[in-house]
Order: sequence, then structure tokens, then C-alpha cells
Amino acid sequence: MKKSRQRLLSSVAAGLALLALLSWRLPCLVVTGADGRPLLRFPLWPEKQFTLTYVHSVQKTPCYENIELGPDGDLVLTSTEYESLGVGLPFSAGEGKLVNRDGHFILTGLNRHFAEIDLRAVPVARQALIVHGHRFDLNNTFAPGTLIRLKVRPVTLFQIFREKLCKGED
Repeated sequence: MKKSRQRLLSSVAAGLALLALLSWRLPCLVVTGADGRPLLRFPLWPEKQFTLTYVHSVQKTPCYENIELGPDGDLVLTSTEYESLGVGLPFSAGEGKLVNRDGHFILTGLNRHFAEIDLRAVPVARQALIVHGHRFDLNNTFAPGTLIRLKVRPVTLFQIFREKLCKGED
């Protein structure tokens, strides 16, 4: 009788621990289309940053905007990197510090806060997100001209697992 009670208590404790774990809320970068439905979701944990990359419309060179999760759950642009100077690209550090490192211009020390970031899908710009070292081309998900919104939302582990199972992902 004593062993069965211990097993029951152990099972209840394990169930409660699993429930607590699945209820844990992670900050996620949520990428939505014009209808507001999440199409891409990336946990911003343990790394709390990502990069938005695109080809500059005038210079035709790659740009990298490094964005971090802010303390209030907002998006904070911390630095930007590009390969050439020209129209639409900073050439003096009005904010932050501009350095030339191996032919790349890097503007660091930025602290621009955004509740969300909106952009439009433009195939020629080859917009992509780099999250946890993996590149996700936005034009593979969004039709040309589609509104793309980036924002941070707390998501439970249960929601993440449910989405993966429903989509049949690994």
C-alpha cells in the first residue's frame, strides 16, 4: 500500500512538473502577414537577438540590422552593418559609433526601440531573418508586396510543440 501511494505521489509530482514546464512562456519573434496570423515563430531564448538582412535598393549591397529583445519585450536595433557608403546609408555617426572593419561599415551603439517592425516583401531585396545562426528567406513565405510584421510575443512551450506536431515538423 505504501509503495502504491509513493508511485501515485511521484506520478502526480511528475505530471505537475511537466505541466509547469509546458506552461513556461518564452519570448518569441513572431512574423505575421497582413491578416495578422503568425506564419513564422522563433524562440528568442537563450539567444535574445536576430538579424534582419536585405539588399539595399540603391547600393545593391547587403545590409544587416542586428536586433535584440529589449527589457520590456520590445525590439531594439543595436547595430547595422553594410559594405558601401552611399544614398540612404549613414556615413557619419550621428548616433552610436561608425567603424570600418575589413571593408564593412558597422554602426554600433544604437538603441532604437520598436514595438514592432513592418516591411513589405520585395524579392529584389532578398529579405531574410538570421536567427540562432539559421537563415530564413522571407520571400519563400510571403508573396511580393505582402505586409510583413515582426514583433515579440510570449509563447508557451505547449503552443510550440502543438504547432510542430500539427505541421508534422521534426
